Amino acid sequence: MLAATEPIWENRGLSRSDEFEELKANGKLLYGQVPLLEIDGHHLVQSQSIIRYLAHKHNLQGSTPKEAALCDMVAEGCLDFRRGLLMYPFNPQKVATKECFDLVNKFGPVFENLLGENLFIAGGNSMTYADILLAEVLMGYEERFAGGMQQQFPNLDQLRVRICQVPGIANYLQSDKRYPFPTGDIGSAYVHNVREVLNG
Repeated sequence: MLAATEPIWENRGLSRSDEFEELKANGKLLYGQVPLLEIDGHHLVQSQSIIRYLAHKHNLQGSTPKEAALCDMVAEGCLDFRRGLLMYPFNPQKVATKECFDLVNKFGPVFENLLGENLFIAGGNSMTYADILLAEVLMGYEERFAGGMQQQFPNLDQLRVRICQVPGIANYLQSDKRYPFPTGDIGSAYVHNVREVLNG
């Protein structure tokens, strides 16, 4: 969302538990959890709240109440759809792979049919935050299971390609701000980092 909406931004990761404790101590984390977005003088937490703030700020919520509601429905679906990607490095590979395929088989046909021949998932004439979220999830599955999404869900794959061509997103994907999919040695380092930050 930041890549699509904000021309200048910085992604700061945590590497030590004391950094996390400092954020909690200074009152920036309302629930004592990350992520945190510092923007426009605000300290925003909870991923969906952050996403909707950016969507509202940049008019990416749809042009009608119906489109706005559909965007929210797709966004909530994307939360469940991406679960397999988020949990992949924390589970045994066989279990993680099965969960990913189960989620693709559950949500893929729904989003493919919803999109149909439309350019955007809410059916309007312009990109919404739901398109960005869905493209992000699709990109994650495509990166982990190369080629499968293209053949199985051609409409969704075209949406992914289209959103990835948005200038800010395209620049982000080619930059060192983007984290690679956490598998193999990268996945092991990612899991270690998360546990170090959360548990010390």
